[in-house]
Amino acid sequence: MGFRAHRRSYVAGYFTLRYEAVVEVLLKDGVSDPEGMTILDAVVSLGYGSVERVATGKLFRLLLNADDENAAADVVTQIAEQLLSNPVLEDFRVRDLLAAASS
Repeated sequence: MGFRAHRRSYVAGYFTLRYEAVVEVLLKDGVSDPEGMTILDAVVSLGYGSVERVATGKLFRLLLNADDENAAADVVTQIAEQLLSNPVLEDFRVRDLLAAASS
């Protein structure tokens, strides 16, 4: 579901897996996107007339520890629903991110 396990971490007395997730938040279809329209005008004025639409949004990266992928998915979904997106205006999705080097 868009998660990559990095390594095991020792948290709260037991080992958990570290996950990195990317949450993409975009305006729902039909919601006005003035920033996207401004960017589209600029893109077309630069000579890229083949571009028909620009949609703006937000991208969030979360690094978390969880027992398994399902637990990580639950936490990330709750965070996206409660904090990262406005359900009236925006949709979100959790997408893949390549595993980063452990530090």
